[in-house]
Amino acid sequence: GPFRAVAAGGFHSLALAEDGKCVRCFGQNLHGQAPHTRLCDGGGVSKGSEYVAIAAGINFSMALTNVGRVECFGSNSHGQAPELIRGRFVGIAAGGWHALLLRADGSVRCLGWNNHGQAPPEGVPGPFISVAAGPYFSVGLRADGICECWGQNTRGQAPPEGVNIDEPARDR
Repeated sequence: GPFRAVAAGGFHSLALAEDGKCVRCFGQNLHGQAPHTRLCDGGGVSKGSEYVAIAAGINFSMALTNVGRVECFGSNSHGQAPELIRGRFVGIAAGGWHALLLRADGSVRCLGWNNHGQAPPEGVPGPFISVAAGPYFSVGLRADGICECWGQNTRGQAPPEGVNIDEPARDR
């Protein structure tokens, strides 16, 4: 410590150092998703940058820098964690085997497994101010305060009509 953010994946966890210079990884590292030295101790963020957000999926992890670069590590079995991601981003989220990258214009770039519509290759237009991801579904908070959902909705976790604060919650 001290840390300013944490993320939990399948069998690994991440902790973002308060100064943004280091992401501590711990737990299972079978796929390289939790490298114990790569993001700290000289293997961290490039000079002049800092990490501002972290996210963890089942067997991959991501870190976002203050210059909008996304670094991925771990399994890329479904295209969820490519070595190089072109573009500048302001937010990230990791689902089971998919990732969401929030652009400054509020649109979302989706990577990885799309077996339930959780990561459409064409992305999602938005405008969003925040994104989150579950194992097989995704949620975006739009600029107007409405939650938009896509992907698997077997338990009511991602209603395709979205979620409004005035609507009662539904349990399935």
